Amino acid sequence: WIYDEKSGHYENRAREFGVSACGWSWGAVFIDAELRGQYDLIVANGLHTGKSPASYWFPAGSVASTTSAVYENPLYWPPMGEKDWSGRQRPCFFHGDGKRFVNISESLGWTADRDTRSVALIDLDNNGTQDVLISAINGALRLYKNIRVQENSWIGFSLLGPEGGYAVGAQLRLIYVDEKGRRLNRTQTVKFGNGFASQSDPRLVFGLGNGVPEAVSVRWPSGRISEKKGRMKVNEYLTIQDSGS
Repeated sequence: WIYDEKSGHYENRAREFGVSACGWSWGAVFIDAELRGQYDLIVANGLHTGKSPASYWFPAGSVASTTSAVYENPLYWPPMGEKDWSGRQRPCFFHGDGKRFVNISESLGWTADRDTRSVALIDLDNNGTQDVLISAINGALRLYKNIRVQENSWIGFSLLGPEGGYAVGAQLRLIYVDEKGRRLNRTQTVKFGNGFASQSDPRLVFGLGNGVPEAVSVRWPSGRISEKKGRMKVNEYLTIQDSGS
């Protein structure tokens, strides 16, 4: 859903961007997996994988077509037994080019058709490439290690409040010049509980490709703004702390 400033409403443009076909869909997260400066999208998937190939969709649909008094009371639902309800669905990895997304899950080896729920990102070895954790219902947690092939540059930030904890709600705007000489800007926000039943690494990571950062501005939860201009070190995490004054 994308907010349209002219109409003042949100518009569902999933089909236009190529992300409408992913199955049941649960937790989702954006990731710049190759540090290109373009976002990819990961979606956990699947509801309930039954032992039987028989589907529960028709019984569920029959109940859904009744009154709310019946639909909202689980006592009226027919027993599921070992039927399948949108099960055997693999997580989706949508590779983005800035305009559209393409599902490349199978080429990445994401073929496990388990009922996944949550997705979280964490940079385990502090090299800028975010690794992926995916949980499954009644199954083990899976860790997908992000092994970078292209040596793209990146810059990361830890935004801390006056007391030293992560500044939840702080918004960082990065201005950088890309390899084509274009002056671009990207914005990220420090969030807690930033996924379905999950929490990703609170550090902010920006893929630069072969670009060079020029300036950073931070809007702190208090509304105060701090700025940093000039060339900055890349391929490492920088810490910026709110002075509180």
